[in-house]
Amino acid sequence: MIRHPLGSVQVFPDRQGGHINNEHMRHESPPPSYEEAVSGSNTEQAPPPYYRTEAHGSYKLHKETEDLVKAHDKLASDDAIRTDFSSVFDKNVTISGAYNYNPKAVIEEAYTQSATCRRLTNHAFSREDNPKISITSEGVFSPSANLAEKTVRLPGDKSWVKNHAYLSTQGMRDMSLERGVIHEVVHALTGLGDPDPDYADDCPGPVSHYTNLILKEMGRNEPFRVSYAIPDR
Repeated sequence: MIRHPLGSVQVFPDRQGGHINNEHMRHESPPPSYEEAVSGSNTEQAPPPYYRTEAHGSYKLHKETEDLVKAHDKLASDDAIRTDFSSVFDKNVTISGAYNYNPKAVIEEAYTQSATCRRLTNHAFSREDNPKISITSEGVFSPSANLAEKTVRLPGDKSWVKNHAYLSTQGMRDMSLERGVIHEVVHALTGLGDPDPDYADDCPGPVSHYTNLILKEMGRNEPFRVSYAIPDR
C-alpha cells in the first residue's frame, strides 16, 4: 500500500498502489559530488544529476523534475539576504488561526540559513503579479497547499508531524516540523506541484527536492527524501 504524506497539493489527486523502486539507492559507479551536481556541470547528454552528501545520502532526479527545477532556478537566482525580510514577509504572507508553534519563525530561520530558500523567497516576493500567500490552520487536520489560491493549510497543533513519515536515503524517517512546514510553503512560493504518478515512487519531485536542499543548508542532519510516495508502516 502506498500513501502520500503531507496531505495533497490540488494539482494531482491522491494515488494508491504501485511499489517502491530502490534503484536510486544503488550506483554502479560513484555519482558526482553534491557540489558538482548543483554547479550545473551536467550536459544535456549526461544523466539526471545526483545530489549527495556524506551525511544526507544521495538521490537522482527524474528528467521531468530536473527540467522543472532547472527552469525555476533560472528565474530564482537572487540569494541575497534581505535585512528587512520580516516586514517583507508580513506584506506577502498572511497567517490566520491558532498554532502552538510559529510558522513564520520556521521560514525566517530557513531564509537566514539557506541560500536556496532565499532564492525561492526573493523571487516569489519580487514578482509584481505575485498574490499574497495565505497560511491558515482553521479547520485543518492535514497539511496541504492549493496552488491556484496560494493557500497553505497547516494544522495548528505541531503534533501532526507524528502522523507523517518519508522514505529517505536511510529508510523510513519521521517527518520533522521544519520539513513539513517548508514543504508546503515551497509549493506556494514556486507554484510547483508534486510529481507525476508515473514516477512518484522513485523521485521526490521538485518541491521535496528544494526542501531537501533547504534543510541541508540549514545544517539539519535529516537524510534526503528520495520518494514522494511512501509505503505504509
